[in-house]
Amino acid sequence: MDILICLEGSVSSAVAIDIAIGIARALRVSLVGLAIIDVPDITAGAATSIGGTSFRKDRDAALLEDAHARARGWLDGFLQRGRAAGVPVRTLELVGRPAETILEELQNHDLT
Repeated sequence: MDILICLEGSVSSAVAIDIAIGIARALRVSLVGLAIIDVPDITAGAATSIGGTSFRKDRDAALLEDAHARARGWLDGFLQRGRAAGVPVRTLELVGRPAETILEELQNHDLT
């Protein structure tokens, strides 16, 4: 049995982690932290000038790198908090639209 927690760096995400740690301790279950990189939104097409395509490609690459770095930070923090609490933890970093990805991932876990 495990509990899925969606991580996105907000105060509510931090509170959800605290609550999930308490539940995981009581039920003796593991936690799974999920960070989603919204590549479709980051790389969505937009009108640009003739020379803008090259700029857009570089901009998208920088935004994707930043999104992955933020996700790694959230996942690392989650691992540290779970381990410090003595709760088994693992992480997932997935790519896709957040709502759709969460709904798909719900099927693989017991509680969210």
